[in-house]
Parts: sequence; structure tokens; C-alpha cells
Amino acid sequence: MLEQVLKRRLVVGLTAMLILLSGLITLYQLPRREIPLIEHPMAMITTLYPGATASQVEQYVTGKLEGELAGISDIKELSSRSQPGLSQITIKAESKGDNTRVWNQVQQKLELARAEFPEGVQEPLMETDLQLQGVSIYQMVAEQEGDLYALNAFLEKWDTAFSQLPGVAQVQIQGMPEREILLEIDPARMLAAGLTPTRIMNTVQKAIRPSPPGKWSLTETFYQLRIDQSVDVTELSNLPLSAGTGNSILRLGDIADIREVFKANQEMVTYQGKPSVSLSFFASSGIDLVKVDREISRLMDKMEQELPETVQIYQIYTQAEAISKMFRSLGIAFLLAMLFVVLISSAGLNRYASLGVVITIPLALCGGILILPLVNVDMNQITLIAFIIVLGILVDDAIVVNENISRYRAQHKSLLTSVKLGTRGVATSVIVSTLIIIFAFSPLAFLSGSAGDFSRPLPAVIIATIIFSTLAALFFTPVYRYWLGERLRIPEVSLRDGWLDQPLSRLQAYYANNILPVILHKPRRYAAICLLLSFMAYAFIPVVPKEFFPDTEREEIFVEIELPPSNSVIATREKVGEIEDYIRRQPGIREVNAFYAAAMPRIFGMSSATAVGQNSVNMLVFVNSSEVKARQLKDRLNQELNQAFPMARFTFSVVESGPPVGAPLALRLTGNSLDELQALSDEMRQVLLAQPGVLNVNDDLGAPSPALVFVPDEQSLRLHNVNQQQLGEALRLYGEGIKIGEFDSGNKLLDLRLKYKNEIAGVSQDLSRLVVFNEEGKPVAMDCVAQPQAKMELTHITHYNCQRSNTIRAYLDAHTPVEKVLAGATPTLEELVNKYPGVQLEYSGETAARAEVFVEMGKIFLVVLFLLLLVIVIQFNSLPLALIILATVLLSSSGALYSLFITRTPLGFMALMGIVSLAGVVVRNGVILIEFMEQKLRAGIDLDEAVQQAGFQRLRPILLTVGTSFFGLMPLALGKNLLFKPLAICIAGGLLYSTLLTLVLIPCVYYLYRRKVKLEVNNTTQTDTL
Repeated sequence: MLEQVLKRRLVVGLTAMLILLSGLITLYQLPRREIPLIEHPMAMITTLYPGATASQVEQYVTGKLEGELAGISDIKELSSRSQPGLSQITIKAESKGDNTRVWNQVQQKLELARAEFPEGVQEPLMETDLQLQGVSIYQMVAEQEGDLYALNAFLEKWDTAFSQLPGVAQVQIQGMPEREILLEIDPARMLAAGLTPTRIMNTVQKAIRPSPPGKWSLTETFYQLRIDQSVDVTELSNLPLSAGTGNSILRLGDIADIREVFKANQEMVTYQGKPSVSLSFFASSGIDLVKVDREISRLMDKMEQELPETVQIYQIYTQAEAISKMFRSLGIAFLLAMLFVVLISSAGLNRYASLGVVITIPLALCGGILILPLVNVDMNQITLIAFIIVLGILVDDAIVVNENISRYRAQHKSLLTSVKLGTRGVATSVIVSTLIIIFAFSPLAFLSGSAGDFSRPLPAVIIATIIFSTLAALFFTPVYRYWLGERLRIPEVSLRDGWLDQPLSRLQAYYANNILPVILHKPRRYAAICLLLSFMAYAFIPVVPKEFFPDTEREEIFVEIELPPSNSVIATREKVGEIEDYIRRQPGIREVNAFYAAAMPRIFGMSSATAVGQNSVNMLVFVNSSEVKARQLKDRLNQELNQAFPMARFTFSVVESGPPVGAPLALRLTGNSLDELQALSDEMRQVLLAQPGVLNVNDDLGAPSPALVFVPDEQSLRLHNVNQQQLGEALRLYGEGIKIGEFDSGNKLLDLRLKYKNEIAGVSQDLSRLVVFNEEGKPVAMDCVAQPQAKMELTHITHYNCQRSNTIRAYLDAHTPVEKVLAGATPTLEELVNKYPGVQLEYSGETAARAEVFVEMGKIFLVVLFLLLLVIVIQFNSLPLALIILATVLLSSSGALYSLFITRTPLGFMALMGIVSLAGVVVRNGVILIEFMEQKLRAGIDLDEAVQQAGFQRLRPILLTVGTSFFGLMPLALGKNLLFKPLAICIAGGLLYSTLLTLVLIPCVYYLYRRKVKLEVNNTTQTDTL
């Protein structure tokens, strides 16, 4: 086959050019994003039940919905939150990709649950577009909140332009002031006129919502009928309700004040303390975020020209900037790595051989890039890191082939003979080495969960690139060397090797003639030393720092603030305004964005904020990274704000470098009794707060809120012919009011709300002044049918998999490991849980995620070892030889642990990825070394001489391949990227350590094994002779 390839040199050259060109085009077309797409097949169901308490929402809405949804087998996890007037259920599906069938099943179950809802529950709304990628955030800022209302019509005008932007899937608008029509009834006038709220509602609803007139058929033509309805707010006041005294008519305006007002309890956004409207742009998956952001910026520039003079627009965040910064940083690391790889690979070869190695780099890289779209991998930081890592590996095959061809040329073999023998001599080991890399990295592609999605580009890039590097080494390199040899004016044998040739030659001779004879003289001693040193590394695991994913050095800080539930919207805004001013005064703060009663935009792929009530605020704080580090400022603000504002609960976080895993320590309690859950949670919170390094602790249930519980007298209800629904409607009219319809204001539909004047209810508990209307429409004094009782009640009730739950989250300072907190708190926590037999405890958050991934990585590591063992056994047809080669894996993991301990680098997800990745890289050296030993033995050379010759001939390519990998990783290992530093340190340190010990351990163990086999053969021969 090789002869045919050499004859068709032109075809090989054109194929290489096609790969290069296609790879560059694909690189340009690949979508760019900061991190890989984390696939969460999730949906959120939101259901409104106006006026209902949290317990009523749980019983009549959440419970019924969960009962139906629990029957869907493809749902992995159900979590819900019931609060006054609102039910939110989050669904996590089992499978990834297209979950249309699952969501269709969910919709069917929602329809079934709706049939059991009580009156007043609105239609459940399901949102499945939670996977959209955040692109950018803009703030439209005004001096006065009223100035923002004009943006309603303005943004409606631009909504079409937003939707037509290529790649933009959604625009989230937050903080837009909403208006409504408020009908405030004077109860005294209403009673004097003999009217009831029901009659007033019916009259208003008929005026604003006439019955559809349908169609007429006239002279064989159908006409659609329409009533020309034009009712404005002033005309509502003239609506007749009943006949007054004499000829007068009682109109709505006589008993009610009708006006257009801003809605109460609505979400609000501020920028630097000023009212604003937030615009968050989202793109679909598979879209280049840099290009989308460019289009958004152009449109926003046009829109800014038409903005009212009282409104200014600011871009506060764009992922395009982070992507550009990331590409610049990793691009420099990539170029440095390539420079190191080229220098090292060419250092031990002559310039023609080294050029052959260098040419395979772009070939392999472009070939790998061609595969990426086929496996749904885009260009992100994990992809770039994978290319940096693979740089030092992909040249290994080319180095081995070129070095072997040059060795035959140095023996004065003919050009054709040298190319054929040089390539064929290492072809088997090169192919096996490639299979080893594929089998070592392919199990990583099956890692589940968010961590699997995050790391999947790594094995995809490495496997694809290594396959092309092998093809290039076995086909392109022989063609290149043969083509070049025919055109050389100077014989290759007369060319000087690289600048490392002499040192490597001396090192080869010293290793073969001085080191190997010594260790082969006492092989058991030196093998035992190597194994002892390696096993000692595992003793350092308890003292190595642990960190699942490090925080990134970004400019954003997220602050979740929750005030006591009894705080009104106005009180929350006043108090949080003080907190916002305090934060803005801190040195290093660039700007502060506050989202009142609203969740943070899901722009950063985390947005785990759960505080969305009238007493809560989520802040997005930007710092000047040149003045202060976000992580340090986060810890300082946490301490200072908790001291300065003890009435508020704060939760601080920064952007995580990996997939979001939640709080560092989270404890989920499940049980049926809310009282037990709350009591146990309070005790556990105190235990956790007492641990050193714990900054704050919060939970889902939160603090109880004051409530007036109206206890009806069933006998009085029957006596006065009043039902529970009428009682509830009366209380709502005295409070927040009832939405009775929508009013066409000419350019927008406004909600129409009916309520009693506030001064009637006040804060008094004198129920004799309050009335409820019975079935006959007659007024009944409230105190005749119900009495209020003041209580403290929970405003949030959470479920996990259809069972009541409460998750307690502990947040730690940057210097406190989770293990230390758990060691101090776990005994006491377990004692507390034993006091409540109806409550179960499980760990969640980062602790659980890390434990789950560590277990899964351990299983993957075992699979990798088995696959490697299988490949090596197939090549050598010997289990002992395969086990000898696998010993290098032990050495590499030991070296990785030593490296982490010496550099005080945390052991986390990326470090584990490095340890698993090492298995395939280091085994290649053992394969090459033992294969040459076996070749020498088959040639009839003595065992001692075979080991020494193999060591002499293979030391140079081993050191060159290890050197390219080691120095190729130095830009990452010595850089400031906290996410990939552990990965690079593990691979580089493990590779260096394992190589040094491999050159001792493999010859020793191989020598012992072959000597034993030889003795057994000799004994058998002697026995047969006798």
C-alpha cells in the first residue's frame, strides 16, 4: 500500500491542500461562544392564583399539577415553589436533544390538572426556551420613573426589528412600568344606593366586553359583524348603574373614582440608582454570538437616535467582549505552545525531518476542525484548550516516523528503502498509540450531566485531531520525505541534526551504557523504589486543596437581597436603595444594576436567584478588575453588609468557570410536616453559621411573615347564607382588589381592577365596618361570619419530587474548603436529623455534584484502563506485557498528585480530566519502548543487550514527544487561567514524572519478566531432555 501512496504523490499533496483549505473555511464558519452549551432539558410552569395564600396555592394548584406530572416517566426531577398568588414548577427531563414528545405530554397533563382547579386559577403557562444563550444587556435609563412609561409604545414599535435580527431568539424586557385602570368604590355610597360589587362588575364588563355579533348572510354574501366600541376612561364614569331619586340616574362615577395608575407590586429595575428598563438579548444555540452582538449593536445605535431626550441607553454587558478577550488570551497561549512544540520537535532532528513534523501540525489541526461541526462542537474556550493540549501529542507520530526514516538514512540505506522500512517499522506502534489515545479519551465523551456537556469538546477535538495526525504521519510524511529526498542536492545523511542532537546523543549513550546496566543489575530494588515513590503520592490526597470549579476572574458580582416578608414594595425600595448607595460608594465599583421583585436575566448561564417577591432584589454589580478582584470584594461586601444591614439576608456569588452547581454546601431536607422542616432548618442554620469560614446561610422557606387568618363560623355562614368564595372576594376588594377585565385604551389593553377605597379598611381590625354580600346580594357585617387571628406564616413552600422540602445553602469565604465545614458540622447535623424521624437529609449543591462526578470519573478511569489493556494485549498477545505497560498509568497519576501538592493547586473536575487524559498519553511511551525490546529479542539479541539497544534507540523520540507535550502545556500551566491551570499542571507534571520513572521501571519489570520466562523455558527444555 505504501508503494501505491508513494506513486500517487500528487494526489496526496492535493488532498493535504484540500484539508488545509477546508479546515480554514470551517474555522471561520464555526460559531463562537465563551463556554460550551450546557444542555438542560428544562421547562418552567407558571400558574397565577390571585389572592391565594402560599398554602392554598400548594394545595389547589401545585399539588394538582405535580400529581399529574409525576406520571410522566421521562421527567427526571420536579421542583416547585408555592407563594402567595403564584405557583412555579421546574421540570428537568431525562433525555437531551429534542424533548418535544415530553413537553407535549406535559401540556396534556396541564389540561387534565386545569379541570380540577378552583375558580380564579389562571391558565398555566409553560416556558421551554430556558436554553437560550445570553448575548448582551442594555439599560434604558431615565431620571423619573414616569419617563419610562413612554417606552411602552416606543419598544412595541421596535419589537418587529428586534425579532427580525438574524440569530436573535428572544428579547427580555424588565422594569417597564405598567399601567392599569383602577376603579375605587366608596363602600358607603355603594351600600346607600343598594348596589353590590357583583352588579357593578357585570355592568362594567358588559360595557367593555360586548357579546360578539357574529355574521349575517345577505344576498348570498356573508358579512362579518362588528360593534364599533370606543369607550374611554371618562365614559366609564358615565355608565348608568341604577335609577336615582326623581329623574336622576346613578352613574359609576358617583360611587367610584376611576383613573389610570401604575400597577403596584410590579418589578422595577435601576441603573446607578436611577429607574431604567432592561433589555436582554438571547440567541439560539449554534449561533455565532460575536456576529449576533454586532447586529444588535447596529440596531441599538439606530434606536438610540429616536429615543426621547429624557432617556439614555447604556450597554452594560456583552458576551462578545468576553469572547474576544478569551480568544486573545488563549490565542496567545496557543501560539506560544505551537512555538515550543516546533522548537522542541525540531531540536533533535535535521531541518528536513523537523520540517516534516511541523507540516503535520496544520494538517492535523485543520482535519480536526473539519470534524467539529459533525459532532456539534463549536469554537469555545474548551475547544481552544483542547487544541493547545493536543499540540504536543499530535506531533508524536510524525516525530517517530521521521526519526525512524532518518535513522535508516543514517545507515546509508537507499531513499526508497529508508522511507519504506522507516514507516513500516513504526506503523504498528503508531496505529496502536492512536487507538490508545482514542480509547483513553472517548469515555470522557459519555460523562453525564452539566460537567459532561462542559467537557465534551475536549475528547472530540483530541480524538479527531489525533486521527488526522496519524494519517498525516503514515501517508503524508513518507510522501514528503521521498519527494524531498529526490530533490535534495545535499545528501540527507550529511545534514546536521538540530541543536539538541549532540546533548541527546550523549544522553542516549549515557542512558544505555551507564544507567540501564546499573538498574538491570538489581531490577527488583529499582522497581520497588519506583512503585514506593508512586504509592506515596496517594497519601497526599487528603491535604491537596479541593475545588470543583474555580471562580473566574470576571468583573461581575451577583447579590441576592431578601428583606423580611412583611416589607412592602415601598419599604423594600427605600431600604435596598440605602444598600445600593453603600455598594456604589465602595472603591473599585464601576456600576450597580438592581432588579426589584425580578430574577436576574439568564444572560450568564447561571441566574440561580430565587428571590422574586416584593421583599427581594437581585443586584448585578460590575467592578473595575484593574483595581479590585471580584472574589475578594465579594467576601468583603458580604461581611460588611451583613453587619451594616442585619435585617436583610444577602447571598453573594460570582460567575463560575464551569457549569453552575449551586452553593458550595447545600443540604436538602424532605418531609411532610412544614413545622418539622422549619424547626430542623432553623437549628441546622445555627450549626452551620457557627462553623469558621461560613459567611451566611439561607434556605428556601425563609422567615415567616405576619398574616391575618380569618376564621369563619360555619353556623353563622349558613345562617346568613354566605359562602367561603364570597368571603374571600370581599376581603380581596378591601385589599388588593379583583381584576374584572381588560380595557382598550386605544393602543394597548390595560387591566381593569376593582377595589374598595383603602381608607375604609386601614389597619383596624374593627370588622363591624366591613361587609360581605350573601347569595341574595344583601350586606352582612364581616364580624358576624368570621373573626381574624394574627399569626406568622410561611410565604414560600417548596417541593422536591412532589414532596415538601427545604434546601439550606451555606456560602463560604474563599479560603475555607467545604470539607472543613462538613467535618466540623456533620456530627451535630446528623444528631439533629435523628430528632426528626419524619425528615430525610441529602446533600446537594457543589458537594453532591463533586461527589457524583468523582465517582463517575472513577468509573470512566476503570473503563479507560480496560480499553487500554485490551488494545495492548491485542498488539503483544501477552497479558503480562500489557500489565507492565499499564504501570505507567500509576506513575502518571502519582506525578499529577505530586504536582498538585507542590503547586498547591486544587484537585477538581479539570484536574481529574487531566489525570484520566494522562493514561492514554503516557502509555504510548511504554508501548514504543517494549515493542523495540521485543523486536530485538526476536532478532536473536541477548536480553540485556536488547533492553539496552531499545533504550538507546527509543530514548530520543520519547524525550522529544514528552518535551513537545510538556512545553506545549507551559503557557497554560504558568498562565492565569484558573480553570485550565489544574488540567495543564496534572498533565505536564504527570507526564514528566512518569517519563522519568518509566525509563527505569519498564526496563526493570520487563527484564524480570523475560528472564523468568527464559528460565521457565530452559527448565522445561532440560526436563524434556531428561
